[in-house]
Amino acid sequence: MSRFFRDPSSPKCDGFMVASNVTIPSLNVVHIPHWGEENYNGVWQKLRSIWSYIYSTYLDEYDFFYLGGDDFYLIVANLR
Repeated sequence: MSRFFRDPSSPKCDGFMVASNVTIPSLNVVHIPHWGEENYNGVWQKLRSIWSYIYSTYLDEYDFFYLGGDDFYLIVANLR
């Protein structure tokens, strides 16, 4: 897990946070509890909890937010 989050693209972002079921401050991983089970049918509740956390914690710090999973590829430079 730590190898993935130490990816060279994360320092190119103005901010970087990972939602998880554990908290690891050194990697900016935050435990965000959600309603429902930890399966495909619970994805909506998980996303709702993540956006709620982002809204209450980071709303005034950034101009936009990008939410992705473990199955996407993003070129950060293209967002600037």
